[in-house]
Amino acid sequence: MTIAALRALIAEELPHIRRLPAPRLPARHFSAKETEPVNTTTTTPAESAPTADPAPLPVGKLLAWAASHPDRTLRDHAEKARTSLDALRERHAAAEELARISTETAELEQRLAQLRARETELNPKRKTRDYDLAEVRAWARSEGMTVPARGRVPGAVVTAWRERAR
Repeated sequence: MTIAALRALIAEELPHIRRLPAPRLPARHFSAKETEPVNTTTTTPAESAPTADPAPLPVGKLLAWAASHPDRTLRDHAEKARTSLDALRERHAAAEELARISTETAELEQRLAQLRARETELNPKRKTRDYDLAEVRAWARSEGMTVPARGRVPGAVVTAWRERAR
């Protein structure tokens, strides 16, 4: 793909971006057999003849022109450009969808947090113990009662512990 074709693709796909024109190169054909020095001085716009840039072709027309051209190289360039544009469009669509998914995920997580907070407000609170399990277990063992080392202390043991304090 030539630079001019790439510029045309970019100009069509991103028309809102302002681009400065590229500097004009002197129209000269170079040869490897050249022995005379090349003049590298540039002329100012006032010194050179005014040249009007042709209106850029839309990418679709440019690709259609290249696809129907008798030169095989141009047809290949057109096909590569079309393939590249298709890949860019596909990737752009995927990026747009990922952005929408990300936004929606954040909104749903926020809504879920609100619902969980409201659920917590509506659920009755679990009772908290008004006694220390380690203290009840120690007392029960000292009284000769059998209590598990972990887990729930039997209600009869807790009741007996409460009555001994009265």
